[in-house]
Amino acid sequence: MAQPSHKKYFPTPVRLDLMICYLWTCGRDDVPQGVFSHDTAFSLFPYSVWLPTEKHITVPRNFRRRGAPPEPTRLYKRDSDNLDVTMLEGVTVTKPVRTIVDLLASGFVQRHHLRDFMRVALETGFVTRVDMIGAHLDAQERKLFVDLLDTISYERIEDIRIGASIPASA
Repeated sequence: MAQPSHKKYFPTPVRLDLMICYLWTCGRDDVPQGVFSHDTAFSLFPYSVWLPTEKHITVPRNFRRRGAPPEPTRLYKRDSDNLDVTMLEGVTVTKPVRTIVDLLASGFVQRHHLRDFMRVALETGFVTRVDMIGAHLDAQERKLFVDLLDTISYERIEDIRIGASIPASA
């Protein structure tokens, strides 16, 4: 009789270093609460050539853990209702628009990398108009994002400037 494949039950992640940090964020229910963000999320996106020097992970504001995160990790706290997330490489990451805004605000990645990424992401459909309009951004974050779009001459910038007030189906 053939032995069952362990890969079926325990898939091997592409980035084991991320899985260790991701599992460190597990709550009492053994569900990871962390979301990879900033330049870690950026490094996982297609068309990104960024290689971060540390892992950036966002956890809920009420997240508590006795031990320190695996090194090198930078921890952020934010209410999860203000995060747009998706799954990549077997872990939860912030969606591209949220990631770009976080990077613009933090300055971890040079703007020309973000401009190049946005140009390609828009051309290929990795980031869509609906993604940009539907992103959960406050006024300051939206301004940062619109300013970046302006530098790449995005044609429908006014739609993004006024944001969620436009129906996504328009």
